[in-house]
Amino acid sequence: MATKKKYKKSDGKEAYRLWYEFLKRALTDKKVKVNKTFYKEWGDVENTHFRIFWESMGDKLLASPHVTLVSKHSVKGNVAVSVPMSLTPTQAANELRELLIKHYEDIKHTPKLERSFALAEGSEMKVSTYRAYLRTYDIWQKLLANGNKEATSKQLLNEVRLFYLARSEKYARTNRKVESIPAALLNGMTTNPFTGKQVNYSGEEKEAIRAIKRYLNMANKTIANVAVGKFPN
Repeated sequence: MATKKKYKKSDGKEAYRLWYEFLKRALTDKKVKVNKTFYKEWGDVENTHFRIFWESMGDKLLASPHVTLVSKHSVKGNVAVSVPMSLTPTQAANELRELLIKHYEDIKHTPKLERSFALAEGSEMKVSTYRAYLRTYDIWQKLLANGNKEATSKQLLNEVRLFYLARSEKYARTNRKVESIPAALLNGMTTNPFTGKQVNYSGEEKEAIRAIKRYLNMANKTIANVAVGKFPN
């Protein structure tokens, strides 16, 4: 039986930051129609820094919508129940349903799911990969904005390589950890575009060009999904 993808809390904030950033791109892309009704609770995304957004929405987004199986007393909006392990999952679910119906009637409670913006279930997500997609998209948009309407995938690859290599060089002598250039983009690189030094990476550059095309396609696909309320892909 398939299992649902569970996100570590340490990844949660960064996952939502990436969702937020992809939504910003969707809102500025005239070819993408964003479901603004779905995102109404997020406020003015285009003009609000993620830090401000997270201060008001972070706890809600990370809250678990699942029932905690402990006791039936209500604590901070959660009802905890005890489930005998002699029951089958179907029996337990049926009894739990009846128990909650009666309990909610007794306390005059109407359930309302607070977490509308759950990360897509069943999706495998590596935040560093989605950061690479986002950077690729931003660099491509910068190339186009600078008047390079005929920009090629090879030019994009070079600019993305420059971004990662320049940042690694900048923080090389500090304690700050930064992500290195994705291995797929190193294939066939013979000269470091930042230092001009000769390097010798295996593979062929056409493999790296295919990879950068894939990154850009995935970025655009993610933006389209975010526009309708789904993240990640």
